[in-house]
Amino acid sequence: MSKSNKSTPAVATPAVAAPVQYIQLTGKPSNYKAGSARDVWFQLVAQYDGKPLAEFVAAGTASPPSLPTKGKSAGKLESVPGWVTFFAKPEQGLVTLVTK
Repeated sequence: MSKSNKSTPAVATPAVAAPVQYIQLTGKPSNYKAGSARDVWFQLVAQYDGKPLAEFVAAGTASPPSLPTKGKSAGKLESVPGWVTFFAKPEQGLVTLVTK
Protein backbone atom coordinates (compact mmCIF):
# COMPACT_ATOMS: atom_id res chain seq x y z
CA MET A 1 0.00 0.00 0.00
CA SER A 2 1.19 3.47 -0.74
CA LYS A 3 0.45 6.47 1.38
CA SER A 4 -1.22 9.49 -0.11
CA ASN A 5 0.54 12.84 0.18
CA LYS A 6 -2.64 14.82 0.38
CA SER A 7 -2.25 17.82 2.61
CA THR A 8 -5.03 19.23 4.66
CA PRO A 9 -5.96 22.71 3.50
CA ALA A 10 -5.05 25.42 5.96
CA VAL A 11 -7.96 26.88 7.81
CA ALA A 12 -7.88 30.63 8.13
CA THR A 13 -7.99 31.72 11.73
CA PRO A 14 -9.77 34.96 12.41
CA ALA A 15 -7.50 37.82 13.35
CA VAL A 16 -7.95 39.01 16.89
CA ALA A 17 -7.80 42.76 17.12
CA ALA A 18 -5.44 44.03 19.78
CA PRO A 19 -7.04 46.42 22.25
CA VAL A 20 -6.52 50.05 21.31
CA GLN A 21 -4.59 52.12 23.84
CA TYR A 22 -5.42 55.77 24.35
CA ILE A 23 -3.28 58.51 25.86
CA GLN A 24 -4.76 60.21 28.89
CA LEU A 25 -3.07 63.10 30.70
CA THR A 26 -3.23 62.97 34.49
CA GLY A 27 -3.36 66.73 34.93
CA LYS A 28 -0.05 66.83 36.78
CA PRO A 29 2.06 69.73 35.48
CA SER A 30 5.37 68.93 33.86
CA ASN A 31 8.41 70.70 35.27
CA TYR A 32 10.77 70.18 32.37
CA LYS A 33 13.12 72.91 31.21
CA ALA A 34 11.50 74.82 28.33
CA GLY A 35 12.83 73.63 24.99
CA SER A 36 14.43 70.49 26.42
CA ALA A 37 13.84 67.14 24.71
CA ARG A 38 11.52 66.05 27.53
CA ASP A 39 9.54 69.27 27.26
CA VAL A 40 9.04 69.17 23.49
CA TRP A 41 8.14 65.46 23.50
CA PHE A 42 5.66 66.02 26.35
CA GLN A 43 4.11 68.91 24.44
CA LEU A 44 3.57 66.55 21.51
CA VAL A 45 2.11 63.85 23.78
CA ALA A 46 -0.25 66.45 25.28
CA GLN A 47 -1.65 67.18 21.80
CA TYR A 48 -2.82 63.55 21.64
CA ASP A 49 -4.70 63.52 24.97
CA GLY A 50 -7.70 61.22 24.49
CA LYS A 51 -6.45 59.95 21.14
CA PRO A 52 -5.05 56.53 20.21
CA LEU A 53 -1.41 55.85 20.99
CA ALA A 54 -0.93 54.77 17.36
CA GLU A 55 -1.76 58.32 16.17
CA PHE A 56 0.92 59.78 18.43
CA VAL A 57 3.47 57.19 17.28
CA ALA A 58 2.73 57.97 13.62
CA ALA A 59 3.08 61.73 14.19
CA GLY A 60 6.22 61.42 16.30
CA THR A 61 7.85 59.12 13.77
CA ALA A 62 6.96 61.33 10.79
CA SER A 63 8.08 64.54 12.42
CA PRO A 64 10.01 64.08 15.68
CA PRO A 65 10.17 67.27 17.76
CA SER A 66 13.68 66.45 19.00
CA LEU A 67 16.55 64.12 18.12
CA PRO A 68 19.59 63.29 20.26
CA THR A 69 22.55 65.58 19.60
CA LYS A 70 25.33 63.66 21.38
CA GLY A 71 26.67 60.14 21.61
CA LYS A 72 26.06 57.10 19.43
CA SER A 73 22.40 58.04 18.98
CA ALA A 74 23.08 61.54 17.66
CA GLY A 75 20.63 62.38 14.90
CA LYS A 76 18.76 59.08 15.23
CA LEU A 77 15.11 58.72 16.15
CA GLU A 78 14.51 57.38 19.64
CA SER A 79 11.67 55.02 20.50
CA VAL A 80 8.54 57.13 20.00
CA PRO A 81 6.28 54.93 22.17
CA GLY A 82 9.11 54.95 24.70
CA TRP A 83 8.44 58.60 25.39
CA VAL A 84 4.86 57.84 26.42
CA THR A 85 6.13 54.99 28.60
CA PHE A 86 8.60 57.40 30.22
CA PHE A 87 5.88 59.96 30.98
CA ALA A 88 3.64 57.18 32.36
CA LYS A 89 6.23 55.96 34.89
CA PRO A 90 5.16 56.55 38.51
CA GLU A 91 8.08 58.97 39.04
CA GLN A 92 6.76 61.15 36.22
CA GLY A 93 3.02 60.49 36.58
CA LEU A 94 2.04 62.70 33.65
CA VAL A 95 0.27 60.17 31.43
CA THR A 96 -1.74 56.99 31.70
CA LEU A 97 -2.53 54.57 28.90
CA VAL A 98 -6.12 53.38 28.91
CA THR A 99 -7.72 50.67 26.84
CA LYS A 100 -11.17 51.30 25.44
